[in-house]
Amino acid sequence: MFILRELFSYPFEFSHIILDSSMMIIFSAPFLLWLIVKKKQGEDALLQEKKRLEDVTGYANCGLLLLDNQTRITYANNIAQKWFGPFHQIEGKFCWEIYKINEPEKECASLEV
Repeated sequence: MFILRELFSYPFEFSHIILDSSMMIIFSAPFLLWLIVKKKQGEDALLQEKKRLEDVTGYANCGLLLLDNQTRITYANNIAQKWFGPFHQIEGKFCWEIYKINEPEKECASLEV
């Protein structure tokens, strides 16, 4: 067996990952606990950001859609969901699909951005 030390910024003195002869990765119990804690902290931060987004857009008196770089819908506030349907039905669709635009290359302003 051999040890790869300090592969991650792991805070414990004896941080290591062991590769055995079958090349299986074996993590120490404290390292696994540290990974679980880091994952939980990331999930909590993500939930806080989601709540902040919903707080800000929830009070807007207009429909808001967030689009990815391909103009697919990634978020819709409550008003937009009243207009276009529940988020699970419109998530991932192109914005021009829900606006029912026939020629998005000519008519869709989000393609110009």
